[in-house]
Amino acid sequence: MKSARQPTQHCEAYTRRLEIIKNYERMSDLSTNLVELYQLAFDNREDFSSEAIRDLDTMYQLLDDMLRRSLKIFKTEDISRFEKLSKDEEYLDLD
Repeated sequence: MKSARQPTQHCEAYTRRLEIIKNYERMSDLSTNLVELYQLAFDNREDFSSEAIRDLDTMYQLLDDMLRRSLKIFKTEDISRFEKLSKDEEYLDLD
């Protein structure tokens, strides 16, 4: 006999996976925004200041770190790390 709790557990797991997919999509959008910024500067033959290059490097490093952490969260299902990841995503949101 199946437990009444089992459907709830499936729903929770499904919801978590949808949230993960949404966050991967948002990180992908952030990467796309950075590429578009570089393309715009290249097309207009513009240069970035030293400060802008440092800021962009910081963004890329954080985005790379976020992708690594999100994979670890997904593999281990350690939701306790999710809040910090979400805060970093909000920080990088360029829209």
